[in-house]
Amino acid sequence: MPDTDKQTVADGAAALRHAAIQDRYAGAGPPDTAFGLASVLDVLHVHWHDLDGELRAEVFAVCRALTTEGTCGSRRPAR
Repeated sequence: MPDTDKQTVADGAAALRHAAIQDRYAGAGPPDTAFGLASVLDVLHVHWHDLDGELRAEVFAVCRALTTEGTCGSRRPAR
């Protein structure tokens, strides 16, 4: 997979953090879970070329979904 796929993982982590912060401003709970997952994505990004091809494909698919407009964040708190 090309390095643009690797960048998509970094973008996915950033999108998660951004959405978690925006959701917090909107009144949602703490962003701890989203930040934890973003940290896992950061580690996968650093070790991207060492990962198994199937794992890379799955991580890429998840991060691609996170970076697709409207997919990540925008949860409204339950009332």
